[in-house]
Amino acid sequence: MIKPNFYTTSKLSENKAAVSIVVNPDLEYFEGHFDAQKVLPGVVQIGWAQEFAEEIFGIKFEGGSPAVKFTSPILPNDRLKLTLEYLPEKKRLAFEYIITSKDNEKASSGKLVTE
Repeated sequence: MIKPNFYTTSKLSENKAAVSIVVNPDLEYFEGHFDAQKVLPGVVQIGWAQEFAEEIFGIKFEGGSPAVKFTSPILPNDRLKLTLEYLPEKKRLAFEYIITSKDNEKASSGKLVTE
């Protein structure tokens, strides 16, 4: 999966991290995902959460998504904060996307199954 061009990662504790992202408008994921208003697909949001978690925490995923909720669309040029919390005892990764360029509006959140 192609990561955004502009991001920074911060490990906040052993099991928590934050990623600041600027969503570049030329991402290929916007192509064909609504003509009137380009929207970042949910599968990309889940994929980024997995990739950053693998990189930061060194974990792998089984592929299950027991709970994912999309509440506000992520658009080109949005600024995001992705928070990740690894819950090893539950074999889960909790994630949340906040659109910081829109008064900290929640875009999505969920839990993913880890190995």
